Amino acid sequence: MCGFLECNMKKDVGQIIRESTNSHAKQRCLQRYEFELTSRKRYEVIRKIQSNKAKFVKSQSLTRSIFIVEIDNTPIKVVYDKNRKVIRTVLPS
Repeated sequence: MCGFLECNMKKDVGQIIRESTNSHAKQRCLQRYEFELTSRKRYEVIRKIQSNKAKFVKSQSLTRSIFIVEIDNTPIKVVYDKNRKVIRTVLPS
């Protein structure tokens, strides 16, 4: 049996951040748009952003930008981290 830090030291930091940001984005999507951001939908959002099929709103920093992406005929506003290639959060419309 290992303690919290020992067990998490086995994972790389990037993996821990991806898991926590995915969980956060999923919770915010459910809270703000009342639908579940599944792994497949999250992949679709990221693919649309990377292929310029999402509407750019503005940059938050050098690595984070806000986009509006349509998923299941619902436009959602997301913060995308281009370095880690993850959705950081889902914002209210």
